[in-house]
Amino acid sequence: MRASIAAVTDGDGTQLGHVIELEDVTQAELNAALLNALETRLLRVDFARDHRVLHCNRPVLALTGFASLEEMRPSGHDLLEPVDMPDAPAPSAAEVEARLVAGDAVSGRFRMHGAAGAVHVVDGALNPVRSAEGALERVVFLGADITDQLARMEILDAERVRIAQEQQQVVSALGRGLGKLSEGDLLHSLDTAFPDDYEGLRQDFNSAAHALKEAMIAVHENAISIRSETTEISGAADDLAQRTERQAATLEETATALDQLTTSVKSAVSGADEASSIAQGAQQSAEEGGRVAGQAVVAMDAIRSSSQEISKITGVIGDIAFQTNLLALNAGVEAARAGESGRGFAVVATEVRALAQRSSDAARDINTLISESAAKVGSGVELVNRTGDALRAIVTAVSDISARVSEIAGSAREQSAGLSEINRAVNELDQVTQQNAGMFEETTAASHALMQEAESLLAAASRFRLSDTAPASAAVSAPRPTPGRTPSAPVRTAARVDSRALAAAHEAPAAETGWEEF
Repeated sequence: MRASIAAVTDGDGTQLGHVIELEDVTQAELNAALLNALETRLLRVDFARDHRVLHCNRPVLALTGFASLEEMRPSGHDLLEPVDMPDAPAPSAAEVEARLVAGDAVSGRFRMHGAAGAVHVVDGALNPVRSAEGALERVVFLGADITDQLARMEILDAERVRIAQEQQQVVSALGRGLGKLSEGDLLHSLDTAFPDDYEGLRQDFNSAAHALKEAMIAVHENAISIRSETTEISGAADDLAQRTERQAATLEETATALDQLTTSVKSAVSGADEASSIAQGAQQSAEEGGRVAGQAVVAMDAIRSSSQEISKITGVIGDIAFQTNLLALNAGVEAARAGESGRGFAVVATEVRALAQRSSDAARDINTLISESAAKVGSGVELVNRTGDALRAIVTAVSDISARVSEIAGSAREQSAGLSEINRAVNELDQVTQQNAGMFEETTAASHALMQEAESLLAAASRFRLSDTAPASAAVSAPRPTPGRTPSAPVRTAARVDSRALAAAHEAPAAETGWEEF
């Protein structure tokens, strides 16, 4: 702010106070600073309507080499000359005049001619200054010297062109080298030297190509070795899988036969148990028969004793009959002596004698029957004794048979238990074998897959040219793997296989070659 203070007085000259006036001079100071900066930093030339130089600042005099404005004025018409821009051609003098008259500024690059033929390139604008009536009164040029900047830009452009050419050379060489590498030629190298800034890149490329060639040679050799080894492994895995399948089939047959044998042994155990029961029953029956025979012998002995007693009784009866007969005879004799008085007694005596005779006859018959009965009873006793001896022998034999049958039944049960254990063990072994067969199937499939991968790796490595004698596209000749069986479906892990699988296992050919070596 700019302040001015004035005293205030009355008519008598008496001072009444002061008046302070404040003025905002910010814009004025700013304009002054801008004008000062323009005068010291930029080139300023004022032209009259007829192209005469009315004013120029010190930077213009310093740039053009004129000592004063008066020395510059004669060349005012040729002081500034428009030049072509990178994006537009230079306007003509008439076009510049027309645009200035129309009130438009003309900006761009100009040549500023100085003393002794010096020429400088400036960047600026011709600004028209109009009068109050709107007529073109003068033209003010404001600009900056860009001669050194253009020179530096030309140097930079030349440097960029040189760098671009070098980069193009490097990129072309690297492109050709990478093209050879993409074609599989690992023997190609960049022999032409690169510019110093890129020589390390060429050496790195050659080193990388050489390292890649060495790596691919190692990959190629390892691929051949892997293919050979996987071929052997695949053949051995095929052979082992076939053997395992045959072993599994054999174990299946063995397990089936063991099942049948176990069933037969169990049936034999059941039969032996039944035979043992029957033998025990027969032994009990024989023992009972022996006891009955013993009782029959006792009864026969009792009958024989009774017959002997009866024989004795009949003897007594015979004796009584004989005595009775004698008495009757004596009575008859006595009756005869008695005459008529003894006739009745004689009749009784006769009847008694007849009765005694019949008793004697009956006693003799009974004795005869008893003798025959005694003989038959003796024969019966002998037979019963023999029967008892036979029954005792039968009891002994049946006891032995029962003991043997019991032993056979026990042995059969032990065999059945042992066969059951064997059957379980064989079934477990069969399951393990089936699982092993499944694992060998997987191993075989993995070995075939590995062999195919080795083939693919070898084919990929064969694309590269690793020596002067082998082209990049040459295929590596090596024996193909021996054809093995086609990998079958995964082997089941159950404890049985069907008859077709068993038949296939029996019909499978045995491939013995290479097994011992494997």
